[in-house]
Amino acid sequence: TPIVCDTATAVITVPPTIDAVNDTATVIPGTPSAPVTGNDTINGGTQAIPGVNVVLSPVSVIPGLTLNTTTGSISVATGTLPGVYNFVYQICTVTATPIVCDTATAVITVPPTIVAILDPTVTINGGVGGTLPSVLINDTVSGIVLTPSTYNTVTLTQVGNYPKGVSLDTTPGPNFGTIIVAPGTPPGTYTIEYQICTVSPN
Repeated sequence: TPIVCDTATAVITVPPTIDAVNDTATVIPGTPSAPVTGNDTINGGTQAIPGVNVVLSPVSVIPGLTLNTTTGSISVATGTLPGVYNFVYQICTVTATPIVCDTATAVITVPPTIVAILDPTVTINGGVGGTLPSVLINDTVSGIVLTPSTYNTVTLTQVGNYPKGVSLDTTPGPNFGTIIVAPGTPPGTYTIEYQICTVSPN
């Protein structure tokens, strides 16, 4: 007696919430992925946008894979080996105190690239026939020229109807990809088409 009182202020800081969600994408070398932040949120549902309400940065360092911190896309350099890469990235709030961050993993599958290249014109005596070199000798898979030791990484099929007397060996083996001209094939210029596909690793 008397009763004595005093007051004080309690400063309560409620930081923003931030949620980086894992991604899965197949990215062809030379073509950027969709933004990894496309499914990330802040404050329980607001879209995370790099440079606007979040700061995006890479955590992983993987040769051949580059994160664009402005667009949020991941690019794969030409020549990157096919495979599955786990790319970790981080998003943080821009102005909050304290800064709040979260990480997620983008699982990037890099498929092999395959290029069938126009073969040079070859002259052969149709009267006696003969065998031309494999059409695969200048084709590439993931930027690497095919050789007889890697022919087993592709399948080969004939496209369309071939002229009478001209055939393509599509059976794996020592003559895989060779063009056979039968004896007595009429003179002329023949253009044939073929398709190569990568062999599934499974």
